[in-house]
Amino acid sequence: MTLPQYEITMGAESAGEKKRGYILVAGGRAPATAWLSAAAAGRAAVCADRGVSYCRRAGLVPEAVIGDADSAGEDWQWARGEGARTLRYPADKDRTDLALALIYLKKQKDCGSLVASGVLGGRFDHAFSALFTLSAYRQGLGCPLIAADQYETLIFAGRAEKISVRFFQRPEVISLLPLSGRGRATLTGCRWELQDGLLCQSRPYAVSNRLKEGRDGLSFEAAGKAGIYCCFAEGAL
Repeated sequence: MTLPQYEITMGAESAGEKKRGYILVAGGRAPATAWLSAAAAGRAAVCADRGVSYCRRAGLVPEAVIGDADSAGEDWQWARGEGARTLRYPADKDRTDLALALIYLKKQKDCGSLVASGVLGGRFDHAFSALFTLSAYRQGLGCPLIAADQYETLIFAGRAEKISVRFFQRPEVISLLPLSGRGRATLTGCRWELQDGLLCQSRPYAVSNRLKEGRDGLSFEAAGKAGIYCCFAEGAL
């Protein structure tokens, strides 16, 4: 998987080689138009509600728009006029627009990799909900999953999965985030490395790391659900 700031090799990719790459654009912090255009190259776009506005600004016609249309009604009409499938749900519902979009992707059965944008930044409760929703659906999708925009990235690592990242833009911060109660991880290429180290939600110590001098990449392997977080512009957050 390649995005403007890096290239990632993940263990789950071989299963999705003959499937399609998708970019799911949700309604959180807006990705920069140029970044979104570059990230969407070669990927089919699916929007969760207001994400359709971000796609429209970038000149991207989505395959489908999903949600309650409470914040982007005019852009929904634009997408429908361009041939996008629109799946509208009541505003009062038990699932978020993001979860409904992930359910749509799971039903397509052809998702080989997924980049989720518009899920970071903004209100903490929205970001928390989005990231754990993505984590929960990753196994069902059965493909590599990254949450990203021009400022931040979270690479979702499954159990016993090997991940290598080669950076085109050097991150300012690298952190390991446990997404399950506890697990173990090995990390190389950073100033503070781990060898089968404990990752625990009650002691989230593996933060504020950085690449070793002279290195342009890292390798990671986890026994347990975890996220590799990279920040490329801390001063912009």
